[in-house]
Amino acid sequence: MLYKEDWEDAQRRLIAWWDCEIIDRPVIQVTAPRARPLPAAEPPQATVEEARIMPEVVVARNEHRFAHTWFGGDAFPYVFVNLGPGIAGTYLGGNAVIDENTVWYPASHDSVDQIPDLPFDREGRWWEITSAVTQGCAQDGKGKWITSITDIGGIADLISNLIGPEKLLFALHENPEGVKKARDRLLRLWFEVYDACHGIVKPYQEGTTPWLGVWSPGKTYSSQCDFAAFLSPEMFREFFLPDLAAQFAFLDHGIYHWDGPDAVVHLDALLELEDLHAIQWVPGDGAPQPIEWAPMLRKIQDAGKGLVLHVSAKDVPRALREFRPEGLLMKTGCASEEEARDLVRYVEAHGGIR
Repeated sequence: MLYKEDWEDAQRRLIAWWDCEIIDRPVIQVTAPRARPLPAAEPPQATVEEARIMPEVVVARNEHRFAHTWFGGDAFPYVFVNLGPGIAGTYLGGNAVIDENTVWYPASHDSVDQIPDLPFDREGRWWEITSAVTQGCAQDGKGKWITSITDIGGIADLISNLIGPEKLLFALHENPEGVKKARDRLLRLWFEVYDACHGIVKPYQEGTTPWLGVWSPGKTYSSQCDFAAFLSPEMFREFFLPDLAAQFAFLDHGIYHWDGPDAVVHLDALLELEDLHAIQWVPGDGAPQPIEWAPMLRKIQDAGKGLVLHVSAKDVPRALREFRPEGLLMKTGCASEEEARDLVRYVEAHGGIR
């Protein structure tokens, strides 16, 4: 891989990580400014929207970034096809609004009862953009980077985007069967979209990555249910744990994007998912950093699941003390390539099997 000279070594470690095994050290993905940038043209000027939806702009910006980035340890260059968290709702007639910081999805339908009959519009604007950006990035990235599966979205989150969160909350009490039918429709869409995106990238690269940047030799994705923060454990199990179970059974390797303190109550349910391989914990704004949740996160490792942990470089030594090396994946960054190389050497020296 052009921007990752030791890619084969990283692949071997990541393959072992999925099985909560270790080759020589825990997985650490560290990026830093490259001491000697590789040649790359300056990316073109573009609007906020163009930077997300125009394949040539997405490719040029990422190529420039990769040429200036050192990918240390098991980090690797990947293009995130970033059209917003849950773009799949637009393939059923939903709306998307791009602004400076994110993508918004104004409610486009009135009721969960409308969702089961919505077709996947493969000629609609947003699917055409998704497929064109994915195609352009994968084709130009052959031998240079991995192109992600786009951020399809969590099933509950997609329903919430389509009708609005308040209406979904009422529907869970007043129309539970309607919610389940909408869930089942969106689960079918999820499979359709994943297979379509996978079919685009497969000719140009080995394996897949979701937006999270964790590579698998097969099909992987970081599934989620951010809406679970509103739900009791009982409602989460009844309504949305089944679609997560189906997604993880479909994938070769599955990660759960676990977001916010209000979702902590669902950990036991998540750990019961046999086909779930790993969990990424995101505490949310204003909450303590991920490493401060060590007792809870060790429960994930004790259940035989991998752990994706975002840590500052200074907290890497603490992470090595707090967690078992098997199944530990740390993501971090350094201010210079020299610092990043030193950090990888530290992990090599102190992160072996205990």
